[in-house]
Amino acid sequence: MTQTTKEIALSLAEYAGWYVFPVSQAGKPLVKWSTEATNDPAVIATMFNGNERIGIHTGLSGLVVVDRDNKHGKNGFKALVASGKPLPATMHYTSRSGRGRHDLFIAPTDIECTVGTDVHGMQGVDIRAGVGMIIYNGKALSHAPVLAHAPTWTILPKQESHLPADLSMWLSEERNPRLSPAVVKLIAAIPTQGVSNGDLMALITPIVSALWWGDGRNRGYRYSLQRYTKYYPTARAAFEQAWSKAITRVDADIWQQLEDTPVRTPAAGTKLHRKTVHTTPELKGAGTENRFGKLVSTSTESAKVQSAQWVWGSEQQGGIPVGALTIITGKPGDGKSTMCRWLAACITQGTLPGTWASKPHHVLYLHAEESLGHMVVPSLVANGADRTRAHVLKTPFDPTTDMDELIGLCQHIGVKAVFVDPLTSYMSGVDTHRNSEVRDALKAWSNLAEAIDGAVIGIVHQTKSGGSDFVSGINGSSAFGEVARAVLATAVDAADETRVVSQGKNSLGPLMQSREFTLDIVAVPVDDTGKTKNMPAFRLGDLTMRSAGEVFNRNKRLDRGESQTAKAWLRDYLDTNPWSFKTDIVQAAKGLYSQIALEKASQALKVQSKYVDRKIQWALRE
Repeated sequence: MTQTTKEIALSLAEYAGWYVFPVSQAGKPLVKWSTEATNDPAVIATMFNGNERIGIHTGLSGLVVVDRDNKHGKNGFKALVASGKPLPATMHYTSRSGRGRHDLFIAPTDIECTVGTDVHGMQGVDIRAGVGMIIYNGKALSHAPVLAHAPTWTILPKQESHLPADLSMWLSEERNPRLSPAVVKLIAAIPTQGVSNGDLMALITPIVSALWWGDGRNRGYRYSLQRYTKYYPTARAAFEQAWSKAITRVDADIWQQLEDTPVRTPAAGTKLHRKTVHTTPELKGAGTENRFGKLVSTSTESAKVQSAQWVWGSEQQGGIPVGALTIITGKPGDGKSTMCRWLAACITQGTLPGTWASKPHHVLYLHAEESLGHMVVPSLVANGADRTRAHVLKTPFDPTTDMDELIGLCQHIGVKAVFVDPLTSYMSGVDTHRNSEVRDALKAWSNLAEAIDGAVIGIVHQTKSGGSDFVSGINGSSAFGEVARAVLATAVDAADETRVVSQGKNSLGPLMQSREFTLDIVAVPVDDTGKTKNMPAFRLGDLTMRSAGEVFNRNKRLDRGESQTAKAWLRDYLDTNPWSFKTDIVQAAKGLYSQIALEKASQALKVQSKYVDRKIQWALRE
């Protein structure tokens, strides 16, 4: 009778004590096998459901496995015979493809072994041991297997262990973002599919070594990660671990080289410490540079104390600073994008109060979700933009590879403000909930703001549960609010439809006081047709004591109780008055429910809608 995968896995644990884990039919581990492989029958019974293959953790299972294959131009069977190396008889089985074979041996107990590929020059002969894995293709065990001891040539001692370094710290110590062509060539050698841990370390270590002085660290790491995980996304954790270990290894090697470098006999009176010569420096004047190797320092006496410049606002009032990343956040439909296009329009006209007042500048608007011709351009027109100074990109843009070109383009045109709508659409491949990845991605935009001596203003959505602290309520990692130098939010009060814009963070000055705003409808000419289309225009209103955070909090409380009653009211109204105009429904509900509550109720009821005389009608579905 054919045995199930679960039964075979249980037999490996029961009779051999081997540590097993589930693997997909494509050969990818379905759990974090390095820590979750087990020989506990109760756990194994929950791991396997019938359609998996069986992986074995060689190190925990005390195995050294000789893995021979005949594929990709390599014939491990012939290579082993030609080498003359002995291979004692032991338990073995043929791989599922029929082109390979695994010979299982007992690992030595006094040596920590590791994996190897094409060992001793034998193409197609690999060793799986230590933190290595194999996919089992043998039969179920009914007794303890008989294994030979691993022959000497199969034992590959693990090199000195290097504890993982702090990857985030290493990336943050970048001196400048430029990546040298030599490093790009090293990155190109990384395969786009998984390799053994040993092979991965061999590929990564030269890259980390080339980045040791701090140039291009973030891009070097990001490009390498994207290449390696392109078709193998589950390898991300292994890649990060290998990169962190490579940092420690390279650090140790370089410092060892410095320790071993002969030092000339010092002059009398100098002090020695760990073979590094230290002399007592003379007091030097302001601005004098001190050098040691490639490092250069200067006293802060030579640095000028500067005041901040403002795209919108002032040192006393707060606002949007020059030379930094600003984030505008809010819920869908709160007017974030319209506000950004109003800011863009004002910058092109020089009408914003701030450093650029009466000084029109060029802007670049990056849009990913809205149509250029139907939304972005008409909105810029509605808000009064000088279209000769408002630019968009005609070509695809990837900030991980094209940021240098974008900086050059902005400097060539004279762009002073770049709007990114939304910011997360230009963070492809970035896990927006991982702090280190978000910091790396946002640093590139901050560098852009500094390079153009202007501003980058990005839109990021609020979480559905966002409350009074809208900086921490940004959807994703807290790094969004931490890296941005300024954060503003737009909000609509569900109680009376009042719109407000508030500032929740300003690292360079006070918080700008909240202002009310409206979205007025403006008729925009449609090019070459003589017709017009209605578009919202941002209109800044009076100062208000009401903040966006308070509005978010109040809306959340109102939403809990109002949503159910509004839904019942709308159902009764439409049941009596089918195909009513939306404007009439809103008027009928005035004093009872807000328009936002009615909108949510219509969505919950899944009402039908149609346009009649350019107005919306609603009816219940039959």
